[in-house]
Amino acid sequence: MFWRNMQQIPLYYSPVAMLGIIMSNMDTPRRMIIRRISILSGIMAIYWILLFTDPYHHLIREKVWLEPIGEFERVQMSRTSLGHLFFSLNNVLALWGLLLLIVSYRKATGIQKMQYLLIMAAILFPFVFPWLARIFNLRLTVALSMLPSSVFIFCALHMYKFLQVRPLAKEKVLEHMAEGILIADEKGQIIDANPAARIIGNLTDAKMIGAYLSDLFKGHPNILELCAGGEQGKTEAEIGGQTFEVRFVPIHMRRRHTGSLLIFNDITDRKNFEKELIRRASTDGLTELSNRIHFLELMDKARAECAAAGEPVTLILIDLDHFKEINDQYGHLAGDRVLKNFAESLREAAGEAGIAGRIGGEEFAVLLPRTDGQTGYKFAEELRQRVQRKPLLTTETADPAEDISYTISIGVAELSDPRMTNEAWFKLADDCLYASKQNGRNRTTLA
Repeated sequence: MFWRNMQQIPLYYSPVAMLGIIMSNMDTPRRMIIRRISILSGIMAIYWILLFTDPYHHLIREKVWLEPIGEFERVQMSRTSLGHLFFSLNNVLALWGLLLLIVSYRKATGIQKMQYLLIMAAILFPFVFPWLARIFNLRLTVALSMLPSSVFIFCALHMYKFLQVRPLAKEKVLEHMAEGILIADEKGQIIDANPAARIIGNLTDAKMIGAYLSDLFKGHPNILELCAGGEQGKTEAEIGGQTFEVRFVPIHMRRRHTGSLLIFNDITDRKNFEKELIRRASTDGLTELSNRIHFLELMDKARAECAAAGEPVTLILIDLDHFKEINDQYGHLAGDRVLKNFAESLREAAGEAGIAGRIGGEEFAVLLPRTDGQTGYKFAEELRQRVQRKPLLTTETADPAEDISYTISIGVAELSDPRMTNEAWFKLADDCLYASKQNGRNRTTLA
């Protein structure tokens, strides 16, 4: 009986140890684990004391006998109520650990899922194996019933690195990464995704897992092209109102393509910041029109497009008359209001077809693609007359004495020869503007 009792020590304590391992793997607070395992270990210690002293009080076993098995004999026994209580506690602890694993399995990803499945099989097999043995009329010892569980635990520890820091750390890093990560097999079917992948177009796990990359990103040919290439690379894509940098990383084992990673980094803020930098670099801060450098770039582009299409293009230069006197009489803040007021009128007049810009001080310019000189002259005259008719109020009152009236002088030049340089064209319009000023201002001159 001594050796029979020795077998009971690992048999009854293994559910306690396994429960502690499972709780530790689930990030249960350390103090809670120590308290629970200490209480359960104390109960098991009481059981072992009662077990080894049972011949003196018979609190655990009611009766013990030898059962012949062929040429050998096997110890059999019947339990008392207290013995059944300890046996039931042993089963409850095993089922408790199993329940914790089932709850955790829903949150597990990647290799953790196989680890949990193997440990669940190890816990279940001591319950299932004896039941199967009775169905098939097989004689089963306690040691033999525990053998499959040992194999499952060995696989979880050795093959799937259960409880080792490195794979667990990798899983935690993947789970807490800010980048969305999709893992696809060799056929392009998504087999796993980290929680951050839900930011990709507000997708859910149900929509992602099992879906094919070709279906999920059919509206993004650049992503599909990146995946089809099979080489590591990156692209950018607009998904669900957000901008992502998408990196493709192929996975190879023994020179064979076995899967791939798609890593999504949300660069929406960075892109918005870049756009704002570009806007500030190309826009006049006061009037919100194109600044001189950007206007000349647009002028060069429009000129090339119209020349290629054989269409006319007209440049208009504008100067606010006596602007220095406005600054001296009303102050620089009022002068800024005049510039902003005129810029708004110019923007409305140019519309989407025209290109308006502030090229310096009180000087403005308009480029009118697909417009000849005569039409440009009419446009300039309408703008000049509108400015003359509509003075700027310096206060919220409607007192005409507080109005700032100003006029503009304009020079208009059509690009008559495609071979003409931008400098020559600009000088032609500028000469017309100078002529308008010399002839009394508040007028338009056509080249």
